[in-house]
Amino acid sequence: NAIGKVTVPRDVKAWHPAIQRLLKDDDARREKLRETGYSWHKPLFESPQEMRRLRLLNSLFLATARFSAKHSADKEARRVSFGFYGEYVAICIGPTKEPRRTQSAKPAHDGLTLAILDSYHSEKEVRAWHDGEGARLEAQMTVAAIEIVLLAETKYRDSVFRRYKWRVERKAALEEEDRKRKLEAERAEQERIKR
Repeated sequence: NAIGKVTVPRDVKAWHPAIQRLLKDDDARREKLRETGYSWHKPLFESPQEMRRLRLLNSLFLATARFSAKHSADKEARRVSFGFYGEYVAICIGPTKEPRRTQSAKPAHDGLTLAILDSYHSEKEVRAWHDGEGARLEAQMTVAAIEIVLLAETKYRDSVFRRYKWRVERKAALEEEDRKRKLEAERAEQERIKR
């Protein structure tokens, strides 16, 4: 496959620019916390689980960048958008939740779930991968990257087909209008000749 094997190194040598921005913002929060002491300036990516999330995202970003993907993430890097030639694929990555038995779903353990969403603001999952028995997310990143790129390709093709179909319909409508206009002009000319 064109993506190759997506690996998630424990020690990242080079961060993707989008992740680098998140880490830079975190450094600014850390500095602000030192200055003010206010807890709302607490850095977001200090825990091992948060750094793991960033490593997972970094690997996905680097893998999809080969396909000219543009990446944007919310400030907590929970919701992420991958842009491919005007089409967008949204994902979320966060703690794995227990199946809904009660009103509030609580994290089941320190596992993570990566889900492709129906749209950026949607909660509907199109496809999801979880940490599970014997299968951590790190081992599933190649499949996730392929699914993201394939979904973008499908959306792009659908969009191109819709535009093509609209052009064909528009052309037919314009031709029909032109035909009616010519018929009306001929009828008007025949009326003039009769008179």
